[in-house]
Amino acid sequence: REVGMAEARSVPWDAAEEESRLPWLEKKGAAYPTDTMLLKRLAWTAMKAAKPEAAQAALGRIEALIPGEPFGRLLRAYLEANLLRRPKEAAAVLEDLLDKHPQYLLGYSLLGNLYYGLRQPAKAAAVLERAATNKPTLTMGIWGRWFPVYSLDLRRVYTLLGVVYAKDLNDVEKAVFYLGLAADLDPGYADTYRMLGDLLYAQEKHDEAVK
Repeated sequence: REVGMAEARSVPWDAAEEESRLPWLEKKGAAYPTDTMLLKRLAWTAMKAAKPEAAQAALGRIEALIPGEPFGRLLRAYLEANLLRRPKEAAAVLEDLLDKHPQYLLGYSLLGNLYYGLRQPAKAAAVLERAATNKPTLTMGIWGRWFPVYSLDLRRVYTLLGVVYAKDLNDVEKAVFYLGLAADLDPGYADTYRMLGDLLYAQEKHDEAVK
C-alpha cells in the first residue's frame, strides 16, 4: 500500500514518461555535481519512474553535500516506504527529521499517513496531534528554502485526525472537532463536509448534519 507523499500529487504520473526524463537529468547531474536542487529533481523523477537505484544514488549525493538536508530526508522517507517497502526505516527517517526540524509541517503529515497506512492509528494520532497542537508554520520545497505553510497543509492534518478518531479510535467528539477545523480552513473541500455530516447524523444531531 502506497503511503506518504501520494496525496501531494494532483494526478497520477506516467512511469514511462518519467523514465524518459531520467537520461537528461542524469546528464545534467553529472555536469553540475553540486547542484542539490537538480539532484532532488533527479531523485524524485527516478522514484516516479520506479527506479530506486537511481533515486538512492541521487539522494546519497545530496546527503554527502548537505548532511541532513530536510527535503532530501523527506524524499529518503518516501523512497524507503514506497519503493523499498521498508516502512520502519521510513518512520525512523521522519522521526529524526521532526526532532531536528519540529517546524516542518509536511513531515508530520507524511509520518501520520505512514503510521496510518501501517494500521497503527494510535501512533498516527499522536504524531498528528503534535502538529495540531504546535501548528508548525514552515515547510520546504525542492529548492531547499523554508516558506510559510498553506492552510491546505494543515487541513490535511485535521482531516486525517478526524478520520483516525472516527474510524479507528472510536472518539466521535474529537473526530467532529478536527473535521470542523478542517472545514473552516478549506471550505471548498466537499469530502470534509460529507464526513462531518455522516458523523453528526450518526449522533442523531440531524439539524447540524443538514447544515
